[in-house]
Amino acid sequence: MNKKYNFIAKLLFFISAILATALLGFGLNAYRQACVFNSAYRPDAGVAVFVAPDTKVAPDVIREKLINMDGVEKTDYFPREKVLEKVQAENSKLKNVILSGENPFSPYYILTPRQVSVVSAQELVEKAKKIEGVEDAVFDENLFSAVEKTAKFSRVYALCGKAALLLVLLIISAKLIIRLLNEKADLLNYLYNLLSGIITGALGAGIFYLFSRKIVHSDVMRLPAKYILYFLLGGVLVVLLWEND
Repeated sequence: MNKKYNFIAKLLFFISAILATALLGFGLNAYRQACVFNSAYRPDAGVAVFVAPDTKVAPDVIREKLINMDGVEKTDYFPREKVLEKVQAENSKLKNVILSGENPFSPYYILTPRQVSVVSAQELVEKAKKIEGVEDAVFDENLFSAVEKTAKFSRVYALCGKAALLLVLLIISAKLIIRLLNEKADLLNYLYNLLSGIITGALGAGIFYLFSRKIVHSDVMRLPAKYILYFLLGGVLVVLLWEND
């Protein structure tokens, strides 16, 4: 009877460990989406600096002052002709209207900040407005805020991931050392638990991949194959934490 209950208890634990490892996929997916968002929108997080139409200051002079401001990584200049070409390319209906008159657009600069944050962008705006020849400076606060938040999330998640990896390695090492020092310890049982953790992680990864690709059919939730390693480490961590020495 005890053997029967012991088998049922181990089976329930094994199933729970697999499901817990599968849930790890949602956290990994959130981290991946944050990284994808930052890669896609980080280049667009810039401060637009508009040149006054009647300024006598040369563009190179303004650009030199902008690039020398603290917190600026690079500066791109768009003369009136380039701005006109861009507008015409984006909206063909305006092409004939604009060509019938004078170019109404002003040249502008795009400042790429070293650090993407709302505060840093506001500081750049205030500094840019004080430069002679600059009419106005603006930035997309919503975009900066979103990039800033996802970047912080990515950094925190990456730090937690490294800490979890270190924890797994420490647990594996500690368990192994204990068994080597303890003559009564069963080294084969330790290797069995280690293998069980790897199998648990593999099955958890399989469940998540099956859920995301066959049931939900969501491209957003599809993780690259390289993330399987994190499932395996998660499975090993769960099993070794709950095993009996």
